[in-house]
Amino acid sequence: HVWAVTRCTTNNLCQNGVYRDNKIKCIDEKSCLRSSLTATDTITCQGRQACEKSEGLVAENNIICSGYQSCYRPSGNITSISGDVLCTDSYACAGGINAPTVQSVISGRNIKCYGNRACKYVTIQATGNVRISGYLACPNGCEVTAQGDITVEDGVSQLLGTLSATNINVIGVNSYVRKMTVANKVFCKSDYSCAG
Repeated sequence: HVWAVTRCTTNNLCQNGVYRDNKIKCIDEKSCLRSSLTATDTITCQGRQACEKSEGLVAENNIICSGYQSCYRPSGNITSISGDVLCTDSYACAGGINAPTVQSVISGRNIKCYGNRACKYVTIQATGNVRISGYLACPNGCEVTAQGDITVEDGVSQLLGTLSATNINVIGVNSYVRKMTVANKVFCKSDYSCAG
């Protein structure tokens, strides 16, 4: 399928397919379930489980995962080559505990994990900055690497893995970070925030 924009606007419309296009929009429940998506511009997964169990998401620019489990349990990576990756709902970019390999969320710019367990069971790699907010947004051994800054905001964003960045800012009152590798500085709002 090759069009300027692939629009998957109804339930199950683009399941189990291979789509390459300028822009890909999956905006209904399970609209792109188990599909392989590659875009020269942007991929938008906006419906509940819209791009769940994808074979991989690759976009030159932004990847937006904004529905419940919208990009959940991919069998490949979620990769934005030169844009941002936005994971903004419960389990939006979370991997599976029994997955054969650890999935990665990779960005040529910035990554935002906002939401309940939004980036659980994944590794996160950004050329720019990473922002994490939401109840257990990146828990249980989550590994986060940023060439810029990592900011952990409020919402019990428990990070029991390793953070590596130029600067790390733990500003959430209920945030907790166990391990850090920093090139420049660490700011912790409270002593408990950076316990390890």
